Amino acid sequence: MKYPDFKQLAEADKPNNLDGVKIDRASGGAIRTRSTWDKMRRVMTVKHILTPNKRDQLMSFYNSTRTGDARFDFEWWADGKTYQCVFAQTPEEQWIRTQKGVRWLVTCQLAEV
Repeated sequence: MKYPDFKQLAEADKPNNLDGVKIDRASGGAIRTRSTWDKMRRVMTVKHILTPNKRDQLMSFYNSTRTGDARFDFEWWADGKTYQCVFAQTPEEQWIRTQKGVRWLVTCQLAEV
């Protein structure tokens, strides 16, 4: 499955890198680290301005992938790489009025698997 090919706004936030490293201290004060993941992963903020029809397409895609192990491929505009992702939260929607009519600003949080 592939994330819809909608234009991504360049002003979206930079990705947050998560590494799964846990840092603990031993009873004597020495630091101990352990990695709970095999590699660093990203959480990306993706923003779109969509027509009502495209907004409906995105929400339909979200509803079909929001549960279980529904992973999808997402190509991020910033580096051109494809990431396997899931939605990290429900897309945030805000309607805006433009000269072309009502458009939707939709912000999605995607977490790399």
